[in-house]
Amino acid sequence: MTAAVGVAYNNYKFARNIIFNDIEFYPSATFNGIQTGVKAEVGYVYTFRTYEVIPLGSLFYSHLNLHDYQEKGAGNASQSVREEDFDTLQAGVGVKLVDSYEINKCYLLQAEVHIMGFYDAFNDRMQTTSQFVGAGPSFNTFGFDPARASINLGTSVALFNIFDYVFTGEYDFYAKEDYRAHSGFLRMRYEFS
Repeated sequence: MTAAVGVAYNNYKFARNIIFNDIEFYPSATFNGIQTGVKAEVGYVYTFRTYEVIPLGSLFYSHLNLHDYQEKGAGNASQSVREEDFDTLQAGVGVKLVDSYEINKCYLLQAEVHIMGFYDAFNDRMQTTSQFVGAGPSFNTFGFDPARASINLGTSVALFNIFDYVFTGEYDFYAKEDYRAHSGFLRMRYEFS
């Protein structure tokens, strides 16, 4: 079982354009947000010769609080935006296949492929409640409906040695409705004995 807890303080800056005939405004704003989250993952290792098959289950919860702000640069057409909260509760299941190969007495090569499927139980849609600084009632702006289901496919290779260095390369592909992403990294780690 692995678990992680995280807190992030974010600073956002944005600008938009208002163009009406020959009149142009460029309101902008700076505001802050705090995101907290917790993730737990459990699995069990089944060993077959040099292979390890690891069925996995995971649960991830995140809370995002975006502070209120007021735009500048458009006079009465600037907007005042209220504070908002958004939550995510994502459950996942999948499997890892790991193969270890001893190159010699000093080096061990470990390759992994994994697949995970996720489902968002809350499916919290982004929205803002705004009001023009000049006057008028408040109004809501809604974001897109997020996809509940997503999938992650990935692979990694790690080289271990007796000198306490670990070299790792990893690639991941993420997909959900109307969304595709690729990520990867190379890492060198020194493990103190």
